[in-house]
Amino acid sequence: KRDTYNFEVEGVNLFIHPADDKPPTPGWPEDVDHIAFEVEDLDVECERLTAAGYEVRGPSQFPWGRSAWLYDPDGRMVELHGPDIVYE
Repeated sequence: KRDTYNFEVEGVNLFIHPADDKPPTPGWPEDVDHIAFEVEDLDVECERLTAAGYEVRGPSQFPWGRSAWLYDPDGRMVELHGPDIVYE
């Protein structure tokens, strides 16, 4: 059984889900425990964090939207998730 949990606390949505048992698709970050934050403008956040000295991988397009990854100062993986880019 693969349970998922979704909580909202004071406007913050926390979604917990198990990692897939299959290996990640090439080009995706390693399948490791991490925390993800949804941001309004992924490109702006990636630029801001890069300017602050963080090494940001992505953003990349995935079936669920766009994501980018970086490591916090303690070495934990952090995912930033943003909406798809809509091309007109």
